[in-house]
Amino acid sequence: MVFFGLGIFPANTAVRYTQWEDGNRYGWRASKTGYLWEDLYGYALALYARSRGEDRPEWATHLRLNVRTMLRRCLKYLSRTTGEIC
Repeated sequence: MVFFGLGIFPANTAVRYTQWEDGNRYGWRASKTGYLWEDLYGYALALYARSRGEDRPEWATHLRLNVRTMLRRCLKYLSRTTGEIC
């Protein structure tokens, strides 16, 4: 989906956060909704942006903060190296 230009959608829904209440106890849960975690979507989106020649993609503003942060880190890493691992 990332390389077809639709990566924002699964990246923003990769993790679902829920809050719960049970009497006097409160908490939250995080669960993965797809087969990739947010950081992997960030890396995949960085590779996608790099393949399009985008150093600061405008569409990154539509990403959740966790994914956007990883995207920026990976873009920075890719600009310094020719490696494939973020």
